[in-house]
Amino acid sequence: MENNLIQSNKLKCITIIICIVAISFTRCTTNDKIQNYRSDFSEQDFKIHELHLKDADSLSTGDLLFRRPKIIQVINDSILAIADTRNKNLVALLNHYSNKGKVLTIQGKGPTELSEVTTMLVRDSLLTLSGLNDGKILHVGINADSLSGESYTSYHVPFQPLRSLMINDSVCFALSQPFSGHRFSVYNVKDSTTNHFDSFPLDSVDLELKPDNVFIQADMGISPDSDYIVLANRSWPIIEIINIRENKINRLTGPAKIDGKVKRVDYGNSYTYSQTPGWDVWNGLTVGDKYIYVGYSGYRCEPNQKYDNPGISKIYSFSMTGEPEKIFVLDSPIETFTIDEKNGYIYVVRNNPDPSIFKYKL
Repeated sequence: MENNLIQSNKLKCITIIICIVAISFTRCTTNDKIQNYRSDFSEQDFKIHELHLKDADSLSTGDLLFRRPKIIQVINDSILAIADTRNKNLVALLNHYSNKGKVLTIQGKGPTELSEVTTMLVRDSLLTLSGLNDGKILHVGINADSLSGESYTSYHVPFQPLRSLMINDSVCFALSQPFSGHRFSVYNVKDSTTNHFDSFPLDSVDLELKPDNVFIQADMGISPDSDYIVLANRSWPIIEIINIRENKINRLTGPAKIDGKVKRVDYGNSYTYSQTPGWDVWNGLTVGDKYIYVGYSGYRCEPNQKYDNPGISKIYSFSMTGEPEKIFVLDSPIETFTIDEKNGYIYVVRNNPDPSIFKYKL
């Protein structure tokens, strides 16, 4: 009976909503003001695997010109989708065996265009792209032979999500904008209803003020079977694993014990928050069939220090239940990455000194 209910789009939407509501009941209610400093895991809990750049394969980008690739996804064992946040050619497809590439979508307002890309996911040769300012989600059916999109479907949500993804063909899950007063939003395309949820992993117990999700910006991914949504926080050492089927959330903290202090800064009728020192903890996320992979920066920026994050230095992997698995230690920092679990590869992007793509064997 339960499996039949989950297959229903409408009831699956309800399941997601119940799951998110359940978050509020899993928050720790302790008065310990350094609650967020605890670590649920350390490096000693993982198997360590070193990845050396000299052992990686350097991939040619063919005729494609990149300024700063920020997101990369595996279409199949030979084709990658690459999003460039500083290029009018927003997303391109690259066949790294034939060294051929083709632009898939450009920056614009047309039916096959986006203003920018913040989230990019691949499932069953369907590439999902979402932006920030226009609330638009674009589904693109990929023709691998011609390196092109053979079908484009647009969805529009009635708010501006920080990041968003489609759970199925009717339900959108979104991470809300900073200062919106919300944490998550769930939008049902079929009946045009929206539900907002305001549960934060850090609250006044931790920060002595409500963070209003300005420090809750996170990378977001979904498992291929749509059973798990994962969020990896950028400013705090928090990973959240939402189990949609079981209506549960597993919130992990670690491995850094950050010392950032947060204060509110008022500007006339508006305000913001500052974190001192600033931190970049998790950066980049891939959710596979078996494991969750999260990029770790661990960069700490002192007050009045120029922000110069060297990039991702490690990739942590966890089971779907949050158990530590492996740490892939890189001898050369990277900008972003993605995992091809089926064929056993890690693809990484380096933007220093020039944009380049490498492939490591897992």
